[in-house]
Amino acid sequence: MVLMVMVLAVTAAAFVVLRGLNSGAGHQHAQQRITQQALIAAKRALIGYAVAYADGTHALDKGPGHLPCPDLAGGQPQGVAEGECRATSAHETGVLPYRTLGLGEARDGSGAALWYAVSDNYRSAAASPLNSDTPGTLFVDAASDVVAVIIAPGPPVAGQVRTAANLYDAAAYLEDQNATAGDNHFVTRADGAFNDTVMVITRTELMRAVEQLVLHEAANALRNYYVDPDADDDAAGHDPECATDPGCDDGFPWLAPLADAVSGSYAGAVGVLGVGRLPLVQLGVPFDADFTATWRILSAGFYLPHGSAKVAPSKACLTANACSELLDDGSGPGALVSFSGPIRGTPGAGWSQGRCTLTRANSAPRELKIDCTAIYDFLAGAASLRRIYRFVSPINTRIAAGTQTARRSVGVQQHASWPGGAVASVTMTDYNMPAATVRGAADLRFNSLGAGDSFDLLGVPFDLEVSDTLTVDRAHSPGMLPNWFIANNWQQLLLVRFARSASSGYSNRDCHSDGSCLTVNLRRAGEATAKSTGGIAGVVVAAGARLATQARPSATGSSYLEGANATPGTVVFEQRDGSSIFNDQLRILAPP
Repeated sequence: MVLMVMVLAVTAAAFVVLRGLNSGAGHQHAQQRITQQALIAAKRALIGYAVAYADGTHALDKGPGHLPCPDLAGGQPQGVAEGECRATSAHETGVLPYRTLGLGEARDGSGAALWYAVSDNYRSAAASPLNSDTPGTLFVDAASDVVAVIIAPGPPVAGQVRTAANLYDAAAYLEDQNATAGDNHFVTRADGAFNDTVMVITRTELMRAVEQLVLHEAANALRNYYVDPDADDDAAGHDPECATDPGCDDGFPWLAPLADAVSGSYAGAVGVLGVGRLPLVQLGVPFDADFTATWRILSAGFYLPHGSAKVAPSKACLTANACSELLDDGSGPGALVSFSGPIRGTPGAGWSQGRCTLTRANSAPRELKIDCTAIYDFLAGAASLRRIYRFVSPINTRIAAGTQTARRSVGVQQHASWPGGAVASVTMTDYNMPAATVRGAADLRFNSLGAGDSFDLLGVPFDLEVSDTLTVDRAHSPGMLPNWFIANNWQQLLLVRFARSASSGYSNRDCHSDGSCLTVNLRRAGEATAKSTGGIAGVVVAAGARLATQARPSATGSSYLEGANATPGTVVFEQRDGSSIFNDQLRILAPP
C-alpha cells in the first residue's frame, strides 16, 4: 500500500513537471510565432514603402527603392522615422519606424519594439542615383549586399536593463555586433548571451519588386504614346489630322541606340527597331538633334533687327531662309557669299551644334515649346562669318498627307495655326570670326501662319518626355515619364524591342503578315516546359543588377541581358526565375 502511494505521488509530480515544461514550451513557441509574424510584416511594409516611394510627396528626383530612416530619438514619438535622415553610418541602426510604415506598434513576442538598420545609399536622403546597380552596404554574418536588417530583440539577457530612459540604447536590447553602430555589420548568432532574431532584405529582394514598378511606368508611357503620339486625339480616339484612318499616327517611337548608354544621350534614332533603349527627352535639358529647318513667311511678321541695319541679317533673309552675305576681313568689303536652306542642325559641311531644348510654353495643357539652334560658317578667303540660327516654336505636330513617315518620333511639322497666343520665332545672330564679336542680329516673330506660309522643323526626336516637375501631365505628353526615372538612371537599365509593324514609319500594322511579331517564353522553377506567348508587339526588359560577367555602361546587349534575351536581333525573349546567371524581368507590350 505504501509502495502504491509512493508510485502515485511520483507519477503526479512528474505530470506536474511535464505540464510545466509543456506550458513553457508552448509559451516559447507562441512568442516565436509572434516574433516571426512581426518580422515578416515589417519586411513586407519596408518593401512596400520602397516601391511606393515615388508617389509625388517626396523630393522630385527621389524614386522607388528608397527606405525610411530608423527612429533615432529625434524628439518625435517612438516609431517615427528620423526626419533629417542623417546620412552617416553611425546612424544606420535605430528603432523600426513602425508608425511611418503604418504598422501600429511592431513588437516581438517579448513585447520589445523591433529594431532596424538601413544601407546608407538606400535611405531616403541618399544623394546618389538609386537603381538595380546600387549595392547594399550592410553585412550579415558572411553575407553582403544587404539593404536593410530587421531585428527582434527578444527578452533581456544577462546585463541588459530596459527602462523608459534607454529606449534607444541598442546595448539594452541587442547583442554582439547588432548592438554597435557605424560598422555596418550584423550577426544572426554569437558566442555568449544572444537571443536576437534577425531578418534581412537583400538588394535582389528589394529591386525585383522595384523593377516591376519601373517596368509598369515605362510600358504605360509607351502604350500611351502609341495610341496618341501628338496628344491631339478626340474623345473617340480619332486624330483630326487623319482624314481616312483615325489612328494614322499610331506607333511606338524609334528607339535610342544601345551605344547611347556610353555617350549619355538617349534620343531616338530613325530606323532603330532592334533591341535599343527608351528614347527620352528631358524637359528643360538640351539634347543633340539632327534636324532640318525650312520656312517661307509671306504674311506680316514682326521683324526686329539688333545692331546697325548694315550688318544685321535682313528681313528677306529671315523670311525665306536664303541669304547673300558680304564678308569683311577687316580691310574693307570682302566676297559676296550666298546660301539657301534647308538649315541643318548637325555637324558637317560647315554645320555644327544641332541642339534643342523642350520646355513648357505655359501652364496650359498640350502647350510645349521647342528651342533649337544650329551654326553655319560662311567662308571666303581670310574673312569668315559665323551665324547662329535659333528656332523657337510651340509643339503641335501633324502627319504629312498620305504617309506615316512624319510621325512625332521622326520630327515636327508645324500646323497652319498654333495654340492661342503661342509665338514662333526665327533668330539669326552673326559673329565676325575668329574674334567672335557680335556683328548683328535680327528676329522674326509671328503668332500664326497665313496663306502660303510654311515652317517645317523636321528630324527632332520627340520621344518620351521626362517631367521637370513633381507631376506627370499626360494631357500634353501622353508618353511622359516621372522626373525620378532619369534622375536615378533607370534609362540605363531598361531595354526595348518592338515588332516592325508597331514602329514609326510603317503602314503595315499586322506583325503576323510581315513576320515581325515577338514571342516570350515563360518558365518557372520546376516546370519541364516553357509557356510560349506569340503575336507580341513589343517588350520592355529590366536588366537587373550587373552580374559578375557583365561590364556597364556598354553598347552591347549582353552586358545587360541574359539567356535568349541577350541574342542580337532576337524576336524570342524569355522570362524565368531570377538566379546568379539570369535576373532579367520583362513586361509585354500587347497590341493596343
